[in-house]
Amino acid sequence: MEDINNEFLNFLLTAKKNTYAAEHDCDRALTKILLTDTKQFEYCQGEYSYRDIYAGTSFFVGQEIVYHKDRAFWSMVYSGGVTKQVEKNEEISDIYVFLKKVLRLVSKNNIYRGPSYFSDSDYIYENKFNGNPENFIGTETISIGKQIVYRLNYSGGYIK
Repeated sequence: MEDINNEFLNFLLTAKKNTYAAEHDCDRALTKILLTDTKQFEYCQGEYSYRDIYAGTSFFVGQEIVYHKDRAFWSMVYSGGVTKQVEKNEEISDIYVFLKKVLRLVSKNNIYRGPSYFSDSDYIYENKFNGNPENFIGTETISIGKQIVYRLNYSGGYIK
């Protein structure tokens, strides 16, 4: 199981960095949409494949699934978005640009979303979670100063 865990973790980090959070042209990872009114990203490498499907913009829900040898192996569900205080589309866009930057910092220490803490300019990202890849739950927030402008809850683990 140790080898598959290392392979899985390396794959998951690569998949996350090359789909929604991709620095350049994340649309290249978009695939044929299976569910109406959703966006779907996919990434494949070796015996693993990754699918991220979500619906919504200012508030959204979604699920990431990793398959190993065509069997669902690991999943994370998430929901969240910008808070009601954020009303202008430019502000929403800026928040999501910052979020994508943070999500590219995903690491083996935190495979779920971004790092525990990151700041850039006025933006502050915080990610608190409990558990391990087998079973976890967490919340991430983005603040401007002391005002939370984005919140997301997530949970998941190995599929048995």
